[in-house]
Amino acid sequence: MVMGMTTTSLTPLTESLTTSHKLPNDPSLLRSYESERSKGNSLVRKGYFSDAILHYTRCVELCPSMPSSYSNRALCHLRLGKFQTADKDCTTSLLLDPTNIKVLFRRSLARKGLGNFRDAIKDLDALLKLDPDNSAAMKERGLLIQLQQTDIGHSTVDL
Repeated sequence: MVMGMTTTSLTPLTESLTTSHKLPNDPSLLRSYESERSKGNSLVRKGYFSDAILHYTRCVELCPSMPSSYSNRALCHLRLGKFQTADKDCTTSLLLDPTNIKVLFRRSLARKGLGNFRDAIKDLDALLKLDPDNSAAMKERGLLIQLQQTDIGHSTVDL
């Protein structure tokens, strides 16, 4: 250890974010992870988003370095209108996989729900750099620009 330097312990999430994302090597842990993911996916298909969140949270606990666990949970939060939590999960997922187009779109929707149109547009700009022909992102970006202009128009006061 270098004189004058201190060591700090990393939280499990921080440690996992500094390593590459991969499935667990332990077969038992992998089975548990896949079982929870499958249950969560099934519940999402049925529209049971609150219940699915519990399973995706277990996925995060079992394997915190898998970006899809955060992304899937973010989708559920979006569907429930929990935009702040969705934004946080998307951001964590993007730390693990910065080029995930689906997560960039989801975070844009979360930020739109929070009224943060500027950052939502930035997410779509990043997405469109990766996938320039993404028509859903282009359409959403146009809508966000309109919302941003309307929001700015309502916030000005005539003197």
